[in-house]
Amino acid sequence: MKLIKKISYFPLLLGSLIVPHLLPAQEEAEAQPDLRESYILRANDIVKLSVYEELELDSDVTILKSGEAVFPLIDSVTIGGLSLTEASAEILQRYAKYIRYPKITLTVSEYATEFASVIGQVTKPGQVPIPQAGDLDVGSALASVGGITEMADPSNIQLIKASGKVQILSHDSIQGAAGRIVMKSGDKLIVNENLFARSSVSVIGFVKNPDTYPIPKSGKMDLASALATAGGLGPEADILKISVTSNGVASSFSYKDIQFGSAGRLPLKGGDRVVVPKSPFVNTTVTILGQVKNSGAIAFPLSGDFDLMTAIAMAGGFTEVANQKKVSVTRGQNKTVYDLNKLAEKGSAAIKLQPNDVISIAERWF
Repeated sequence: MKLIKKISYFPLLLGSLIVPHLLPAQEEAEAQPDLRESYILRANDIVKLSVYEELELDSDVTILKSGEAVFPLIDSVTIGGLSLTEASAEILQRYAKYIRYPKITLTVSEYATEFASVIGQVTKPGQVPIPQAGDLDVGSALASVGGITEMADPSNIQLIKASGKVQILSHDSIQGAAGRIVMKSGDKLIVNENLFARSSVSVIGFVKNPDTYPIPKSGKMDLASALATAGGLGPEADILKISVTSNGVASSFSYKDIQFGSAGRLPLKGGDRVVVPKSPFVNTTVTILGQVKNSGAIAFPLSGDFDLMTAIAMAGGFTEVANQKKVSVTRGQNKTVYDLNKLAEKGSAAIKLQPNDVISIAERWF
């Protein structure tokens, strides 16, 4: 074996080379004794071992959950729970059985990721990684999971330390000093549910009075009543896609179906959420040019239902020299020319418009 031969034939040479010289990493480690003593190795840390003048023994090794790490030649060594200095001494002792005057360097090449938990009534409950450089505080942990939900009790947020110590926080306090409390590995932040969450319905988005509303003592509230209680739709509401989320399942309805159809009678229960989004047609227009009385931009209806003849009527109608046989609609790179007289004779359906369409009415020369 190569190592044994080196021991047998070159003991003086090996000793003279190793004793006076330190590896650069060792010099750095000796300059930082506090770090080597204070950091305790743990499962999933990856340690880098260098053995002086034994390149075949250099290795990167992951510490197992058992605390063991397997190194070349000496096999398994339990180093989890030891400082770098203690682990180095243990490994050195093992290699001394095979190498005369071994010189080793042990460093951490990749630190195991530690986690704190944020669970309960938050948008994305789960584990939050603790930065390797720096701290994870309560405010940052809560923000990283998207904050609290509408069903949360903002006055009852529990911080449970890994030691078992429990501290009750409020959402307001987390916006202040409590938000700077540092979380360690194994700590839990639990956002509890509001006691009244299951007896109320949230109506949010583009309604006049977004809020959480209690279900009447009768225990009955339908979709139409919930919207009416919230003051009705706001001026920029999307009347085509009003969503209701119940038990995690979302359904979508138009305001017309809610007003005049069966959707308005949809029963709601505690914890349901009604969301009225902003209309995608807000601040969109079509442009009408040429032979109309008032050319320019026309606001697109929030209903999303707009046709060519309605747009011409909103522009004041045709001028006396308008050529109704040459009315074009340009959409992106495509241009379509219509003969409105023929369409009227055939009783053709209305020509639907889309936001950003450009309508042009040519002039009649005879």
